[in-house]
Amino acid sequence: MKAGIFKRFVLPSRPLSKATKLIILPRTSLFILQRYENMRTERRGRKKEKQEKRKEKGRKRG
Repeated sequence: MKAGIFKRFVLPSRPLSKATKLIILPRTSLFILQRYENMRTERRGRKKEKQEKRKEKGRKRG
């Protein structure tokens, strides 16, 4: 993976819109980009699950 492109376009201070990403990146990087976004959403999901579990534990104790 080319970390250079990755950092420059996928992780800017303000998120780029999908359209600008399409213009800037060639198709291969686009594939990487999609994978990156999938990873991000997955991670978010896992975080939420962990929070839920913690809440459940709290309820059981109290």
